[in-house]
Amino acid sequence: MNSGGDAFSMEAQYIRRHHRHDIRDHQCSSALVKHIKAPAHLVWSLVRRFDQPQKYSRSSAGNILGIKIVGGDHRLRNYSSIMTVHPEVIEGRLGTMVIESFVVDVPEGKHRG
Repeated sequence: MNSGGDAFSMEAQYIRRHHRHDIRDHQCSSALVKHIKAPAHLVWSLVRRFDQPQKYSRSSAGNILGIKIVGGDHRLRNYSSIMTVHPEVIEGRLGTMVIESFVVDVPEGKHRG
């Protein structure tokens, strides 16, 4: 993987640039970063293949995928996710940094932590 400080700096830059959400008082959000020992084009081909895409509102531009689930009677009410795929070098080989951020309504009876 890249040196610790450099990788963290790139993660922060990508999150600031591509992972902007309008978070309301009744919502929570988070982001997850995963480093994968596979080339970005291969990872992207799997990320963009979403089972049953007709059920979701999707948008895809470059290596950025956005998904929204609006309303619903389930735990993912008003779920919005952004996933980005970024090439990197891991242990001298082609690798990929995948970042997913999301916003979702906090279920009734629960509190934001």
